[in-house]
Amino acid sequence: MADVKLISGEYTIAAQATQVFTFWWPMGGSPIPPVKSYFDVSIMAELKRLQQMTPLVEVKRERGATVETGPVLYLTLQNPNNFAVTFFANHVLVSH
Repeated sequence: MADVKLISGEYTIAAQATQVFTFWWPMGGSPIPPVKSYFDVSIMAELKRLQQMTPLVEVKRERGATVETGPVLYLTLQNPNNFAVTFFANHVLVSH
């Protein structure tokens, strides 16, 4: 049976900006994730501005890993709006 873990975080991107966000899964002292694992991040803009904003644009998504953090996701986002946008990022780790 799969083990599913979730961490949520709140982030902000400046108006008219393109920015790389780095997301990782804290391995709790273990530098290597389980052999059969899947790590991903989904984003959702804060609801109070949804009616007035253009969605954030995902420009690039790159995966990697480090000894210190385990799985890493580099997500380049672009904010086409004339105001900063706060968004939530849900980090998901599925392992067997």
